[in-house]
Amino acid sequence: MWRRKLQISLRIGPALRTKLEEMAKRENRTFGNLATLLLEWGYEQLKAAGTTERLRECGLPFADKKAHRSRRRGPKTPMAPGVREDVWKGIKGIALSEDKNLSQLAELLLEWSVLQLSAAGSTDRLPKHQIRPVSRQIR
Repeated sequence: MWRRKLQISLRIGPALRTKLEEMAKRENRTFGNLATLLLEWGYEQLKAAGTTERLRECGLPFADKKAHRSRRRGPKTPMAPGVREDVWKGIKGIALSEDKNLSQLAELLLEWSVLQLSAAGSTDRLPKHQIRPVSRQIR
């Protein structure tokens, strides 16, 4: 069954792009395929965590943006990975609820997912790095 894919336009820094290209080569995947896989996996983890703030507390933290800005190595380059329609709608909904735009949240998810993939070692091991859903305390 064919699933409709929608593109998310975002801009990533040269360090993240280089890391993705290296990982894609190591994983024997295309750059776009790996970006899509990481965005979709990252979205599933974000759904389980509930918010990007809770995602920060799960696993590895996001890169320090202040340090990143001071070491700017070059302009961000555009990319537009395709994701399943339900993932696109889900990311868009979370972006609206967190007062971010779609590309900001997608860049954040991609950056976080790359850090997780670095920790896991391979895409085959990513399922072991699942975030458990946030348990709600009953009062």
